[in-house]
Amino acid sequence: MPNQTNKASLKSIVMIGATGAVGTQALKRLVELDDVGKITLLVRSLSAVESDKITQHVVDVLDPETYQTHLHGHDIGISTFGVGEPSKISKEDFLKIDKDAVLAFATNCKN
Repeated sequence: MPNQTNKASLKSIVMIGATGAVGTQALKRLVELDDVGKITLLVRSLSAVESDKITQHVVDVLDPETYQTHLHGHDIGISTFGVGEPSKISKEDFLKIDKDAVLAFATNCKN
């Protein structure tokens, strides 16, 4: 018998980093989950992963003011945002992306 998940119990996810190598794989798996009903992507460029569950918003992931309005109404926040090859950028830029942006996303999700 197919899984009869109650629509009211479906999880809603907001995610940054969905277009990177790790994020793309995580997103593909999230789309397959029966208990996930809505996935909001906050992206710099649109994801190639397609699903009726996905809504995408092009934002500046380094500036929470550009995405704060898209955080409300979600059960889960996921970040796979980060630098793929840290040796190719400055330590300052690495920290801005892998630390500051991720912490800002988490803080704004919590608020």
